[in-house]
Amino acid sequence: MDDLIPVSIDGEYLPETEFVNRINMAYQNVSDFRHGKPCYLGWTRRSKASAFIRWLFRDIYLNEPFKHFNGLAEWQKRFERFLEEDGDKYSKCYLQEVLVAELHRSLDPKKGQKLPKIHSYRDYVIAAIKDQYVPPVDLRWSEDKGWGLFATDNIPPFNLIGLYTGDLRFTFLLRLIEKLRGYHNKYKWSLYGAEWLSVDGEKNGQHTRFINHDIEKTERVATLTLEPHEVVPTFKFLQKGLIAYKPKVAQGDELFPFVKDEEIVWDYGEDYRLPDDLKVN
Repeated sequence: MDDLIPVSIDGEYLPETEFVNRINMAYQNVSDFRHGKPCYLGWTRRSKASAFIRWLFRDIYLNEPFKHFNGLAEWQKRFERFLEEDGDKYSKCYLQEVLVAELHRSLDPKKGQKLPKIHSYRDYVIAAIKDQYVPPVDLRWSEDKGWGLFATDNIPPFNLIGLYTGDLRFTFLLRLIEKLRGYHNKYKWSLYGAEWLSVDGEKNGQHTRFINHDIEKTERVATLTLEPHEVVPTFKFLQKGLIAYKPKVAQGDELFPFVKDEEIVWDYGEDYRLPDDLKVN
């Protein structure tokens, strides 16, 4: 029997084949589906790229390493400022008592999973990615927005939501395809420092692919950029991720970016301001 996908659909955990079919059944009115092409093909834990793109990206990074404003070093600083500025709301043991404790909850003892020693926020992010951590979330369908990702428990500040995965493609080709088919691909995400490449989560991706646009710009989710060498086993190209950031919702004496049964949303940025001749799909 296939392993169950670690994200439920309306509270039910499913093997991948059934998971994909359930997603596509709700996509029946999308043009690709009507033409016999499923809109969603599979759960992808790591982005996929052709051998040519992997070679090209490696050559770029050997010759011109990038310093990203939202890399692991920057997130470590943000976490330290968070504890300093909000020390009256959160324990100094927040890393271990909240974030690391949540990682332990997600581990599968049957697979022999165990965490390394975690001494910093950087260690936490790396451990979460290596163990393919998925927060407590559920997929739910609505007629106005399609699939959306909902928290099944309170999501604390600085909790990793996950990597954004898909197929690595040339950005100009994705834009050309948009023009030809007449609607916007809201699943593409260009890579900082290499905007000519994008992660396309339309056909392949994991739970982050189903996060809807934050119309109100609440800034409760922020982006993470991982250099190829920063996680073991090392990536062959940049990886993008999402982190629950600014707390907005009070629950007792605590503040959470998202509380139980609330939809997780993220501002797609200026690239989501569509041209007049492209409709949203």
